[in-house]
Amino acid sequence: MPLASKLRKSVDRLIGVIGLRHKTAKIKGRTKMSLVFPNRSRSFDEIKNGVRFTGYDGMFEVKFLVEASALKQRTAARCLSAFDSDRVSVLEAAAKLYERRRSNNLTLSLQDMA
Repeated sequence: MPLASKLRKSVDRLIGVIGLRHKTAKIKGRTKMSLVFPNRSRSFDEIKNGVRFTGYDGMFEVKFLVEASALKQRTAARCLSAFDSDRVSVLEAAAKLYERRRSNNLTLSLQDMA
């Protein structure tokens, strides 16, 4: 197995254990929580045609859907595989989208993944 693949798998495992953390920031003297992704589970939503996953901002659950078109795949199996192989990029895009919109239910499009 090439070194790059081993490194990516190690990073993915680490993210699964501790979550993808972004720096906390102070807003008007208060510290806001970081968005984390401690749960590696994901599922394909056939109705919405995308992969669902969750993140957490403190005690609040944030639900995400990344559209199949954003993963550049059409079938459920390929979408899940693409999500797994690009997990770091997907989670980073999700965190950026959350910072912009601050909602508990967000959809990542192809535009968000660019």
